Amino acid sequence: MQPKQTPSDICARVLSALDPVLEREKPDLILVQGDTTTAMAGALAGFHRRTPVGHIEAGLRSGDKLNPYPEEMNRRIISRLATCHFAATSRNRENLLAEGVPHDQIFLTGNPVVDSLQAMLHKPFDSSIVKGLMKATQGLKAIVSDNAPPGEFRSNHG
Repeated sequence: MQPKQTPSDICARVLSALDPVLEREKPDLILVQGDTTTAMAGALAGFHRRTPVGHIEAGLRSGDKLNPYPEEMNRRIISRLATCHFAATSRNRENLLAEGVPHDQIFLTGNPVVDSLQAMLHKPFDSSIVKGLMKATQGLKAIVSDNAPPGEFRSNHG
């Protein structure tokens, strides 16, 4: 990160730094996740090296290329460059199909961030640090809450 960086600055730095790595490693596939400018630059670097690109969290769309900015356009660009599209939801899959992505290049996978969080929330959890944090923030709004069975991690900050 650099002060006052622009998406173009990020893209240029990622392309410049990634190209020698791709030249040296010669990967069979490049995976990019999400809709950041770094993900878009990674997909573009793969395209330039004629290396297949897999896009994790593919097919998310707002319908407005400027909202969110620049993420919506990054999503669309990555979809044009990707060979494999790992869609989190059926709706994302339908978006890709509507844009002409072949059905055999789309894989319905779920969302890795949400799935990981759900997995963590449903495991027995005992941490004095987390318990202290929960006590210190009691009554405040929490980003995550869960209705886990007794004895498992639970946020009651709803």
